[in-house]
Amino acid sequence: MSGAVARSSQQVLVPGAVPRLMEVQEDGTLVAEVEGSAERGVVRLIAIGDDIVRASLRGLTFVAAKVFLQEAVEEARKRGLKLVNLEDLTVSLARILVDTALQRRADLLVKVLDQLLPPRIPRNYSYYEFSYAGRITSVHMGFQADLSAAEPDTARSLLDLFTELASQIAERLGTGVEYTVEKDSSRYTLKFSFKVEIPRRRAL
Repeated sequence: MSGAVARSSQQVLVPGAVPRLMEVQEDGTLVAEVEGSAERGVVRLIAIGDDIVRASLRGLTFVAAKVFLQEAVEEARKRGLKLVNLEDLTVSLARILVDTALQRRADLLVKVLDQLLPPRIPRNYSYYEFSYAGRITSVHMGFQADLSAAEPDTARSLLDLFTELASQIAERLGTGVEYTVEKDSSRYTLKFSFKVEIPRRRAL
């Protein structure tokens, strides 16, 4: 990872109430409550200056990340974008993933997860729907990503993020989740998946 890094949330977010994600839009952007107002933005594992520029050009008002390079902080100051500590959004991000799965929106799940996985990292997604007696009973969403062992900082940040997401999905939402990491001399292989049960509709 090149460039200076700003890791402290105090450096990138004006003090206030803890932000939370509220919904995902059709284009994959997220609506969040930040400092008491609804804002539109994106989530990143590591935010660079270009992420801020692209967000600004799209009319977005915040970028959330686990790590901000100093160039991202400087661009955000120039363009008036709010920077949010992704760790503050873990619980609401887990809820967004589960709620989107309940809506059977694999397309939106991919858009959200694609934001979190750095562009250069190869990934494969899987999505299945299970049915019984003509009714969809559950959905299964997952991915596999390959990370170079030559980038330990990126690997560590990604593993930390999905470890926390897996914990939130399993413990707070009571949803089945599988998360494994395999490592050899050249790469990490991260596998992450969760399954949600579709509630039966009550008869009127």
